[in-house]
Amino acid sequence: MGTITEKLAALQDTKNAIRDALTEMGQEVYDDDPFSFYPELIRTMPSGGQLPAGVCTITVESANAAMGTVSPGGAVSSGMTVTIEAEPKAGYAFKQWNRFTGGSMFPTTVTTQSHTFTVAGDARYVAVFQAV
Repeated sequence: MGTITEKLAALQDTKNAIRDALTEMGQEVYDDDPFSFYPELIRTMPSGGQLPAGVCTITVESANAAMGTVSPGGAVSSGMTVTIEAEPKAGYAFKQWNRFTGGSMFPTTVTTQSHTFTVAGDARYVAVFQAV
């Protein structure tokens, strides 16, 4: 998994690669921008814009925001360990994550509310909640 120093270095490398790619596409990016803003910049990239090699997008959504919220996704380096979390609102319980990878329209499921995984490519996770 690597040391904290190695993980921080990988995160900084990802941040730098994203910043450079956005700058090349004409986006205005400042050195003091928090890393958390980059996923929003990526969603608004001009048509045809591509992330640098080795940078993956993890999209995290709630199937119904009235039932629960999720931790944000974003752009991360392939091979990094990421944890996503779902938080049900009052009167609801977490049921599962629907995980879509490789362009698949058919999800696989993850039943842990807090899910840790190693990034291997772009992925989309949709949290499903149910009434209790």
